[in-house]
Amino acid sequence: MGRGHDSDLRINDISVSRKHASLEYREDGFYIVDYQSKFGTLVLKSDCVTISSHSHQTVQIGRTYITTKMK
Repeated sequence: MGRGHDSDLRINDISVSRKHASLEYREDGFYIVDYQSKFGTLVLKSDCVTISSHSHQTVQIGRTYITTKMK
């Protein structure tokens, strides 16, 4: 994810780095990995987060909010 033309998820926001973060799948779930971006990546999180077909997760990348939902 990032502002760069080579990003899989391109975010047109000046507060987003060219290579800002990535979404990775591991054995125990999905992870968002920040690439030490200037404005950071924030996840609203409680003690335990489960993304199911009836819930969603919101992530802030720079000044942009992205909401994910599993189908």
